[in-house]
Amino acid sequence: MGGELVLVTGGSGFLGAHCVLARLKAGYRVRTTVRSAKREADAIARGSACCDRRKPDPARIAQKSK
Repeated sequence: MGGELVLVTGGSGFLGAHCVLARLKAGYRVRTTVRSAKREADAIARGSACCDRRKPDPARIAQKSK
């Protein structure tokens, strides 16, 4: 089982990306929001799951939080 789940908002931005990497390195499971769907791939490549904050989908968020 992985570490504790945390949410980092703005994970595709400069500061958010660094926060995502730091949390992953510390052993957390990370979920993040992204402003642009174009940046989602960048956040996923860092190891976090994403949800587009412009169009919240509770089912998608719940599935990725498992």
